[in-house]
Amino acid sequence: MTISDEREADFVESPPIAAVGWIPYYGSLLDVPPCDFTRHPFSKGKFAMPSPFSALLRSGNPRNESAKDNPSPGRFESRDTFLELAKSRNFRGLIAIDELKVWYSAARHPTRLSFSWIARGGYTRLPMSLGDIQVSVFQPGIYSKDFEAELSDDGASLTVRWWLRFKIGRIGDLGCWVLTGLWAPSAIMMIECTVKDRARPKITFWGSQIPSVSAYVKWKQFHLHEMLSMGHSQIDDFLSAGPCRDAPVSELSSWEGDFEMGPPNY
Repeated sequence: MTISDEREADFVESPPIAAVGWIPYYGSLLDVPPCDFTRHPFSKGKFAMPSPFSALLRSGNPRNESAKDNPSPGRFESRDTFLELAKSRNFRGLIAIDELKVWYSAARHPTRLSFSWIARGGYTRLPMSLGDIQVSVFQPGIYSKDFEAELSDDGASLTVRWWLRFKIGRIGDLGCWVLTGLWAPSAIMMIECTVKDRARPKITFWGSQIPSVSAYVKWKQFHLHEMLSMGHSQIDDFLSAGPCRDAPVSELSSWEGDFEMGPPNY
């Protein structure tokens, strides 16, 4: 993406950045550590139906530390191992940006931007019983993605945002309405990178409170947003956002560090 026609002097390159959204798996609410999820009215079922939160967590993403589809490992060995997760069904949403380069003119104005990225909505695992046999049906979610680049008025600062909007699939959404009387909103994940005057960049991870989000820089996890740490009012704000509307978004974490620098003909 060309930003300016000024002659390029050098560039800066970001380390790989990634985020994975996932739902913690619990076979029973009795196994969940005490929190506002276990104290919320939706932790109790009506009639013979399971409670909404029991159904949510039973559809969660198992975290097998030795498995390639672990949605929240301490680190990914490389981009290829991250892509192994992206090929699986054990996540709700993911974003990764790699080879992000910003070229600068001698006047220290951004002139050009390039990057590779992936953003993908995941699946809802619907556990079912066929007699004594336990099976899982995976339903793809509904998602959209995009990015935007914004140059400051003085031309010295560049901000790039990559976002993913995703929600549960139609069967799961119908189940949400049956159990809660509410249609599911859209969850949001966004990564924002701001570079000013080739100084230390700031990378900010934004998202809705659901799902849990594991944030990575240089393929190493540096922050984990645990959705089970949500308060009662945050749970209600998410659920009441409305069908296909965006759930409230807040800053989950941020990282500042050095970009690599190189000549314009890199």
